[in-house]
Amino acid sequence: MPLSDELGKVKRFAAIAATSEPGNLPRNAIRLACGEQEACELSFEHLAASVPKRLPHAKSAANPKRVDSMSISTKRGDAGQTGLAGGIRVSKSSVRVEAYGTVDELNASLGFARSICEDADVSKATAAIQRELFRVGSALATPAESSKPHAPVTREMVDALTDQVHQIESIEGVLSDWSVSGEHTAAAAYDVARTVCRRAERNVVRLVETGERVEPDVLAHLNRLSDLIWLFGRKLEFDAGVNGSLRAANDKPGPRWSRAW
Repeated sequence: MPLSDELGKVKRFAAIAATSEPGNLPRNAIRLACGEQEACELSFEHLAASVPKRLPHAKSAANPKRVDSMSISTKRGDAGQTGLAGGIRVSKSSVRVEAYGTVDELNASLGFARSICEDADVSKATAAIQRELFRVGSALATPAESSKPHAPVTREMVDALTDQVHQIESIEGVLSDWSVSGEHTAAAAYDVARTVCRRAERNVVRLVETGERVEPDVLAHLNRLSDLIWLFGRKLEFDAGVNGSLRAANDKPGPRWSRAW
């Protein structure tokens, strides 16, 4: 029988096992996976042994007492080290870990902001940015000596952020100057995320200054992203009819985009 057919049966059996309660794999699983005609030719134990050993939530059908031992708590980091892409071990205090760790923090901050944002367009754009940040984090977690392929952070990604910046800037009446955070709940959450983005950018600059290899467009991406996140907040305030302008409160007008953030 062709290997592809065998693999197909194993995959179907694995899918059945994955949706079954632990220790309660149906005895007709082989029939479901292979069909009635061939079920009698395959033993339950033989096919069960072909299921990947790390199948989530599934006990080995050949040995029901065996339970998957994988856990989020590997204990490998208990001594203060972590693994970069490719398995390279470094201190958790390293500049590279600080850089991609802050990108992770940025992603979480954006997730909170999105969770309380009622603007569908801003929310959708934020979700897309969060997915993109996983690529940025991966690029930062992959040193030059890693055996893992480097995740590309492209100029097209930066240009897409720039286009969104210009779209919001073109809205007549949107604040283009110093702002005081807190006039609008979701906007304030985006302001927090923007400060995390700036910290991530600073940490990447420190990484570059150590001589470590960093994807060329990572810094441009974070720089443009902080602009966009700031504008998300101002758009939310504008649409809600609130004004967080610092200059308006002081009655001191200034030029557009003068140290706005």
